[in-house]
Amino acid sequence: KPNSIFQQNYSLHYAGASESVLVGQLAIHYTRDIIYEKLRTKFISVIVTQGLKTFIISFILLGIFTSLVTRHLTELVRFFGQYPNLGDAATPQIKFKRRSKMQNVPDELDLVESALNEAIQESQRSLRQIQDLKAIAVKSSQAKGLLIKNISHEMRTPLNLLQGSLDLMVDQLKENGYSTIYKLQFRAITSLSYLINDLLDLVKIEAQELRVEMERIEIPEFLRDVKEQTVALCSDYGGAIDITVDVNMPAAIFGDRARLEQILFNVVHYCASKVGKGTTYMKIEALESARLRFLIFDDGHYLDEDITPYLLEPFTLVGEGALDISKPTALGLNISKSLIQIFGGSITVNQTELGGARFEITLPFKVPAQSDVHTYKYTEGDRLIPARLLLVDDYDENQLLIQAYLGKLPYELHFANDGKQAVDLFNRMKFDMILMDLNMPVMDGYAATEKIRSIEKEKGLMHTHIVAVSAYTGKTDVENAYTAGVDNYLSKPISKIQLIDYIESYQRSQNVKEI
Repeated sequence: KPNSIFQQNYSLHYAGASESVLVGQLAIHYTRDIIYEKLRTKFISVIVTQGLKTFIISFILLGIFTSLVTRHLTELVRFFGQYPNLGDAATPQIKFKRRSKMQNVPDELDLVESALNEAIQESQRSLRQIQDLKAIAVKSSQAKGLLIKNISHEMRTPLNLLQGSLDLMVDQLKENGYSTIYKLQFRAITSLSYLINDLLDLVKIEAQELRVEMERIEIPEFLRDVKEQTVALCSDYGGAIDITVDVNMPAAIFGDRARLEQILFNVVHYCASKVGKGTTYMKIEALESARLRFLIFDDGHYLDEDITPYLLEPFTLVGEGALDISKPTALGLNISKSLIQIFGGSITVNQTELGGARFEITLPFKVPAQSDVHTYKYTEGDRLIPARLLLVDDYDENQLLIQAYLGKLPYELHFANDGKQAVDLFNRMKFDMILMDLNMPVMDGYAATEKIRSIEKEKGLMHTHIVAVSAYTGKTDVENAYTAGVDNYLSKPISKIQLIDYIESYQRSQNVKEI
């Protein structure tokens, strides 16, 4: 305690010859405050002195560390912030700001600087290689797309003639009992047409150029067509198909009919080709939230569970690098998957209990309003509306085919071999519709359409319906055609029924407007 006094007593004795004699008492009085005060003063002095020394030494060390390390780290942070992509050609070499060295000998900072500059150079070399490879890949993809596009165009023209001529032969030979052979040929050509379309669609999907044509789809008629196509398809493999339709199906929907048929055809084609003489099943159901579900499966036992996840991919590796495209429709399955995703739907595939394939497709749809006009569908014997038509095509065979398609119908046909002849005919007479090919000599279909639109504007003429009819179906081709002024775009090959349906639908829509 502070101010505490301590006392210690001692007895004093005289040691005589015979005895010890007490001579007195020694009392010692003392306090520790003085000692504490001296120690406290000394401790404070030591603490202040040592703290000051430590601070000075730390400050000196911090300055040295900042000069040798932190300053250069800050330079690195600023450098990487300014040039985040080291592979960029604009990225300079790193050069640390430093004082002159005492000796002209590489130190640790030189080693760090050299290593970082080597990393930058390597990144730039790698990026250049990647860019070169990317450019080569893009050129290869463009060349592949152009090759397939040109091959497709060249194949579609004769295919259009074959399909059209066989279509006419079937009509002519029905009464003589020879239609079966020609129907088989027609199916073969139809399958070839699907394959060409699949190849072209593959290019469009890769280039993100696939376009969707929304139209009203009458469900009863659509189901009849699907049944007719799939029954014929399965019978080609010696099998059959069983189709079940939900009673709650809507009467009509809006969608891309051609693409929907393509999806179902490709999936059924796969099952039919695998099951052979077995049965393929299709169940069509209407779900909540405006969706349709298609269940397609078969009673085969051919599918390996390990292969199932790869069925929707474009290629499957089997064995030692062998390439199997899941004959005959792996390409079709992959394209169907891409189409379904474009439409906002989904597709899954699983193995059935027997070992076959089970596909589940879900697609959204829109229900058309009651006031929507129904698309006309031609039936033999229908009374058609007369029309004056101009076909512009440089292939004489295509002109002969259209003449055979429409010659006996109430249509007045005129023909032009190129765009210039078409413009000359347009100046002399009025047409209800112009069927315009795009790739022609002298003047192509784009220039001819632009010229006709210019004449209409200059002379104040009524708008003439121009339809592009071409084997070129790429996004750029279609966009250029619409930019030139066409009203619609039909791709070859086109059948007799499709052509009549389109012409008559347009004619009837014009009559409705006039009324």
